[in-house]
Parts: sequence; C-alpha cells; structure tokens
Amino acid sequence: MVLAVAAAAVAFLQGGNLVIVDVATHHEQIVMRHAGTGPVRWSGDERLVSSGGKVAGGPTLPATELTWAPSGETAAYATKQGGVAIWNPRIGTRTLLPRGWGAQSVAWDGHERLAIGRTICHVPCGLTAAGCNGS
Repeated sequence: MVLAVAAAAVAFLQGGNLVIVDVATHHEQIVMRHAGTGPVRWSGDERLVSSGGKVAGGPTLPATELTWAPSGETAAYATKQGGVAIWNPRIGTRTLLPRGWGAQSVAWDGHERLAIGRTICHVPCGLTAAGCNGS
C-alpha cells in the first residue's frame, strides 16, 4: 500500500484505485480509478493528489511520477523522452526542456526553484553505443 498524508486526509492506493480518507470522519472517497502503482503525492496546497503521472480529476501526464512545488498546484516532471515540463490547472502544460535533452529527475527547493538531473552520452565519447544504455 502506498500512502500520502495531508493535514486532515490520507491518500493511498487500494485495488488499483486512489482513495482519500478524511482523518476526522473516516469517510473514504475514491478519487481515481485505474490509478496505477504510484507514487502517491499531494500538491503543495494539498488540494490535488496524484498517482504516478496521473492527477485525480485532471490529466494523465507523460511521466512516471510528479514532483509538486512546495506551495500551490504546480507539478514538474521529467518526460519519458527526457524532456522537462510543468503543469498546473490554470496554465496547463508548459515545456521547459525538449524531449531528448536527457532529463532523468526533477526536484523543487524551498524557494520554488527547480533542479534537474540529466544523463548525457554521445558516441564517440570513449564508449560504445551499448555502453550508453548500460549494456
């Protein structure tokens, strides 16, 4: 079971669904069916919840996980093709770096600045093409 805790609610995956439980009342609500395998994360303002690249009540983004800004409703993600984008319900999706850039991960600091992890390998770089993909 994967859990994410907000101030007055707990979000978790159960039977393929993303469920939110109100801590005070114990009321359960399924907010997303077919939610995947997580990770489960709350937005910075605790209004939105996601599982993997899916936002409950919102889009499915081309990512395996979202990293929410420390405040508000902005999520950043490395795309499956190595780009970087941000999404929020007001502006939609905005590409920061194009696919093929080599992005592997993203992280917000406490001042809402974004750090990006990158892997680059070009042949020839002293490696064979097989060495670039870990083979």
